[in-house]
Amino acid sequence: MDKLELLPDDIKLKIYDDYFSPQIKFKAMMKLINSIECQQLNNYKELSVFIKDMLTVDYDFLNYALHRGFENHFNTVYNEAIINNKQHFVLFTCPYESFALAWLFYLYH
Repeated sequence: MDKLELLPDDIKLKIYDDYFSPQIKFKAMMKLINSIECQQLNNYKELSVFIKDMLTVDYDFLNYALHRGFENHFNTVYNEAIINNKQHFVLFTCPYESFALAWLFYLYH
């Protein structure tokens, strides 16, 4: 029997959340960011889901991302959109969509 199987479920879940869940989310987000759709600014809504999760729910995800050289233009957009409450695209009703599209503009245009 594997020693990991002997651990209580709540401990196994904590290990997963702390060490694997942020990694999985980060890889999925980076795959999305590097996609042709995002480079063409067509997939900002899907990216906004990751951003909302990162900024409002999963701080472990944000911390994981920031420790992997993730801050490429992210900090600029974060400071403008979240700290200074400046929405780049005023017709957007969702601030996370505005954030995502602004970030993609910084990255690709």
